Amino acid sequence: MSDRKQKLTKIIDIFLSEETFCFYIVSCMILIPLGEFITNLRGVAFVTQPIIFSIYSVVGVFLIAAKFALRPDKRHWSDFFFFTSMIFMFLSLIYSKDIARAVRVDPNCTNEYPAYFLGYYSMMFAGFQLSSKKLRKIVLYTFIGISVPECILGIMQSFGFKLVYQMHGKNVTGNDIGVLTQNSNYFGGLVVLFLGAALGAALFTKNKYRKIFYYILSAACVYCSYATTSRSSWLGVGVMLITYMIIFGVMSRKYKGEKLYKLYLKVLVIGAAAVVVCGIVLIIASPLLMERVTRSMNEIKGLMSGDISHFGSNRGYIWTYCLEAIPKNWVIGVGLDNLYYVYTTSKHWMPAMYYSNRAHNVFLHILTTQGVFAFANYMAMLIVATVSAVKRIVKNDDEEDRHLTLTYFAMFVGYLAVAFWICRVFNVEMYFYITLGVMVPRIHKEIKA
Repeated sequence: MSDRKQKLTKIIDIFLSEETFCFYIVSCMILIPLGEFITNLRGVAFVTQPIIFSIYSVVGVFLIAAKFALRPDKRHWSDFFFFTSMIFMFLSLIYSKDIARAVRVDPNCTNEYPAYFLGYYSMMFAGFQLSSKKLRKIVLYTFIGISVPECILGIMQSFGFKLVYQMHGKNVTGNDIGVLTQNSNYFGGLVVLFLGAALGAALFTKNKYRKIFYYILSAACVYCSYATTSRSSWLGVGVMLITYMIIFGVMSRKYKGEKLYKLYLKVLVIGAAAVVVCGIVLIIASPLLMERVTRSMNEIKGLMSGDISHFGSNRGYIWTYCLEAIPKNWVIGVGLDNLYYVYTTSKHWMPAMYYSNRAHNVFLHILTTQGVFAFANYMAMLIVATVSAVKRIVKNDDEEDRHLTLTYFAMFVGYLAVAFWICRVFNVEMYFYITLGVMVPRIHKEIKA
């Protein structure tokens, strides 16, 4: 082989290496909040995030195309779901009931542009390439690094501090925190991922000073979750803590000679008890949090008496229209970013009535906008990822890899609980797809699962 070909081969190897995919993920994770923070200082919201993520979407597609063309690996289940997710997304776009809505300019920045989906799947694919424990830890530390300024801003915001006082021409009111997402429900989902990363690092690090820092950060994440006043975030925190406890219970029985897992379980139980106690105190002290609890009780009573429309801050109203539209549009859905169609075609609809561009439930939103096959594909991907993660946790002899997988799995499950109630927006959803990919990457020589 000539020197020129050898140099070209080395360049391609570097360009398509795990390190490059790691840099692709980490740089996007950092630039999204950093760009938004800079524009917020100038009093403007949602300027850089859509631009940055769209650029990364295009870069990701070219990077993945080059990977398949120049350095293909053995086929893996993640490749299948990458392609099927893309296919169902494009079919839903092409056969949309109103394709103009999918490409329209939306001043509220809640669009579901095709480019955003390309970004989700590219981030997920990049995560699947990171078999190196070192690189997976870098992604985890990036989660933690981002959570520090976000939580500081969140705590400040809960006491009345605001980066911007207007968003889309409307005044920002109240002290429930949204930080750089500018929405309390969105940040509520994001802070669950932050908590999972911080808590995992706190439990598994052996440096006592880092351990203390991570526990303090975990406490800050829990406070921010309460301060969002997002009940879905509270649910996500609870589900994630329960997930940790179940796994530690299983691991303590499997590895009976290792007292460490029993210690983890005791620490977690004490921590969960502290979360509940502090939550009760905050709810009693805060009229806003108390109002959320009271509303929840009234919604449950209404649901038991047959009133679904007011359930979940009127999410039941939205879900009713979505469920009504599915049988008539079950093959490919109503189309990307076209939930408006389910209202206008309903026999109950009147022009003056309220509608939402989001189902406020990621699962139902996919089912309604992309159809049954896309929904089945999404659920199959989650199930396969879950089974793979559990196998890596229970059967893996590599302790460090086991702990990494456990941490990402807790983040993954916690976010799925939140996803039942929140909207699918790119500046939060991308972190979930990164978590999914890095949780169960391809198994190379380094790992024996």
